[in-house]
Amino acid sequence: MEVELLVSRILFVIGFSILGLLLSRILRLDSSIACVIAGLIAGLSLPYLMFDTGIRAHNLQDIVFNVILPILIFESAWYIDPAIMRRWLFPSLPLFIGA
Repeated sequence: MEVELLVSRILFVIGFSILGLLLSRILRLDSSIACVIAGLIAGLSLPYLMFDTGIRAHNLQDIVFNVILPILIFESAWYIDPAIMRRWLFPSLPLFIGA
C-alpha cells in the first residue's frame, strides 16, 4: 500500500510540474508565474482528490524557512550581477543591518 501511495504522490508532483511547463509555453508566461498558477491549481485540487500531503500549519514555517528560503536565496545570489550589487550595496546597507 505504501508503494502505491508513494508512486501516486510522485506522479501528482510530476503531472503538475508538466502542467506548469505547459502553462508557461502556451500562455507565454514567465516560468515562475506558471509554476505559481500550477501550484495553486494543485493545492485547490487536493481536497477533491482525497490526497493528503502531510504538511500541517504547525510545520509549514519550518519547511519554508529551512527548505524553500535557502534555495531561493542561493539562486538569487548565483544569478546576481556583481556590478549591480556593488552599486546598490550602500543604499541598501541600512536594510541589511535593521536600522
